[in-house]
Amino acid sequence: MAMHDMSGLPDPELNADFYRDVPAKRLVAWFLDAFIIVALSIAFIFLSFFTAIWVLPLVIFAVSIAYRTICLNAYSATLGMRFVGIEIRDRKGNRVDSTLAFLHSAVFTSLFIIPLLIIASFVVVLVTPYKQGLHDLPFGTTAIRSPG
Repeated sequence: MAMHDMSGLPDPELNADFYRDVPAKRLVAWFLDAFIIVALSIAFIFLSFFTAIWVLPLVIFAVSIAYRTICLNAYSATLGMRFVGIEIRDRKGNRVDSTLAFLHSAVFTSLFIIPLLIIASFVVVLVTPYKQGLHDLPFGTTAIRSPG
């Protein structure tokens, strides 16, 4: 696995406040976002006159990717992340662009196909210096406390 130059991000040792409570905040954000995604999926089911219920897992998968991509592209954070005060930054410390927002969202959502991967991802968040999940590692992204 290729390592990314993370020099654009706050140093976890010198600027520890950027990463303080990030794992807990990520977990709370995930629950809030899951609620939003389920609500949006239910709305889509109603709008499809219940025909989409036959492909419910695909609906939730697509809604999750779309929701996360739109939010990350606009705010570099989902609504849950904004609520808890964290955002996703790329390895240079910049907000994510539309391509990275989509790729990050697709990989994150795909981890749910094998639930053990989500558990492993959260463990990785706990042990990596930049508090990165499995879905962050290939892109060099991480969650930090929102500056300012």
